[in-house]
Amino acid sequence: MKTYGEERNYNLNPFDENIYQGQQPTCAVRSQEIILRDYGIIVPQEELAKFAEANGWYNPDLATGGTPPDCVGNILEACGVEVKHSENNTVFDLVNELSQGHRVIVGVDADELWADTWLEKAAAKFTDIFRQEGNHALIVAGVEVNPNDINDVKVILTDPGKGDLRIEYDIKEFMDAWQDAKCTMVSTTKPAPYQYNADTQEMEFSQFAVNADFASNDNHFTNEFNTADLDFNHYNPMFDDGHLDYINGMSYSDYVHHYLTNPAFLETFFYDNPVTDMSDDIMFNTITPNDIPLL
Repeated sequence: MKTYGEERNYNLNPFDENIYQGQQPTCAVRSQEIILRDYGIIVPQEELAKFAEANGWYNPDLATGGTPPDCVGNILEACGVEVKHSENNTVFDLVNELSQGHRVIVGVDADELWADTWLEKAAAKFTDIFRQEGNHALIVAGVEVNPNDINDVKVILTDPGKGDLRIEYDIKEFMDAWQDAKCTMVSTTKPAPYQYNADTQEMEFSQFAVNADFASNDNHFTNEFNTADLDFNHYNPMFDDGHLDYINGMSYSDYVHHYLTNPAFLETFFYDNPVTDMSDDIMFNTITPNDIPLL
């Protein structure tokens, strides 16, 4: 099989807490957060959700909330990652984006995609007779194609709704769910330099970056989930203008300055100053050193 994009997850349990969105309707927010990591931009889902809500891009209501389809991608652009929107795409369009190292979010009918039993599948098909629409956003991480059989195609999905990291779906299953959302796609326009390692749960250089030979010593990065690696002297993110200033009202430049001149400041800042109102626009309840933005 030839893989475009990222390879599927070979772990027996594909669930990953760093992918799972939780019980809130943040599938599009979480998908964008996951993609931001791949561009060296680390901002917690909670902050992004509050930021999106403040801008009218996200409704937190558990029953009727979520992100309007035309707002998917707004968080990425606000953080400096350019995207493009399109409809009526095909699997060839997915391959075209993934082969360039781009990241892709699609809309799907989750009821159809997640249907496991015969009864669930029948119910989803019956619903399609009266209503066809998308109700979920997720990431297409890769596409596998059998060079000897063009009909043998698998789509690799990272699904925050179930917490699944890079699992395979048959092309027909995926297309049925994707078509209900008019085969919409939000794709980045530049290759992602990093990717998430399912085994170590850390960031690493993306396969595209390695193949394109720009994973060099000039392109350092810090793992999102390991603050011991934090080193602003050597961290050089791909985008340097996408940070959302939010830490206790302190600007990011001041935050970096304080860290560089007083490393002990990192611990006292987070544990001695509970975060409740972080800016005029952003509020959320708790933060730990693992949540710090690196950009």
